Amino acid sequence: MCSEAAQFIESYIYEVLEKREIFSLVLSGGLLIQSLYKALFYIDNIPWDKIHFFITDERCLPQDDDNSNFKNTVKSLLRRSNIPLKNIHWINTDIIPLKKASFEYEKTIKQFLSKHNSFFDLLLLSLGPDGNIASLFPGFPALLEKKKYVVITEKAILDPRVQRITMTIPILNRARKVIYFVSDENCKTILNEIIFRKADDKFSYPAEQILPLDGELIWFILRT
Repeated sequence: MCSEAAQFIESYIYEVLEKREIFSLVLSGGLLIQSLYKALFYIDNIPWDKIHFFITDERCLPQDDDNSNFKNTVKSLLRRSNIPLKNIHWINTDIIPLKKASFEYEKTIKQFLSKHNSFFDLLLLSLGPDGNIASLFPGFPALLEKKKYVVITEKAILDPRVQRITMTIPILNRARKVIYFVSDENCKTILNEIIFRKADDKFSYPAEQILPLDGELIWFILRT
């Protein structure tokens, strides 16, 4: 599945770069999706210097912590020598107060999209065991945000139980293509609920709120 998804992404990158000079890619945390990043890492033909990277969310931990999305993504993908540092747009959790860190990341996103285009080219997402995406958990106020692109969450209900800085539904839905990369090993019941959801069902998970405004939603599912 990693190989197929990586080839799909490679082809899409070429497709976009035929029309524009840069490609914007939003990454997510999670163990399974790190395998996809490792598969992408070994594709030398991708024009890495033309890709700008963002992250959906970050745990409010030191960047060298083993639970840091930044650290794990650097190990899996962003350590490539031909990715310019200026192309990596990350959440700086060292900024205090955290509200300022959130504000600075939102500012970075807005400036980038205003300069280049109004949408991200590709958003990669994983599915949490409670149906969460990024750091948007069921019942959390951040899930209801309609205006801000980036917010600080309460302490997470999943480990590590710390505050997070996360993109919100409004900006996550501004992607031309969204890929869910998931395994049903830890979320089989929730995944089946999402796939077979009835139109009149009043309950939904955060993952179901991802409905690209001007794009396509694709699922890569590993059935165990």
